[in-house]
Amino acid sequence: MANVDLTATLHHLQSAATEQVAQYPQYTGHFAGYKLVKLKRDVKTKAGLAFTQGEYAIAAPRRDEMHILPSSGKFVTVWSRRNKIDELQIHPADSPDDPSTPRQDRATHSE
Repeated sequence: MANVDLTATLHHLQSAATEQVAQYPQYTGHFAGYKLVKLKRDVKTKAGLAFTQGEYAIAAPRRDEMHILPSSGKFVTVWSRRNKIDELQIHPADSPDDPSTPRQDRATHSE
């Protein structure tokens, strides 16, 4: 298995996401606090395939990051570079902050 420089991967993904939304001023600094996660399976959304198994992505550091949602602790936001949007993952175990929850099937925290 090849070694992956996780810090470089995090910075690369943050830079790529920032470039994707550079034309929108509301995204200034949006990805600065995002954490690196590794997807454990493919994730499809209405916008198409958002993530593939084994792919690294960046995720909001807290659950319920999206201000339009009630704070339930059941959501985590992950940036999809394919779809160029924040994708909301519905299951608490998708959160990179809580690897102890039983349903760990989509994302894991990587630091």
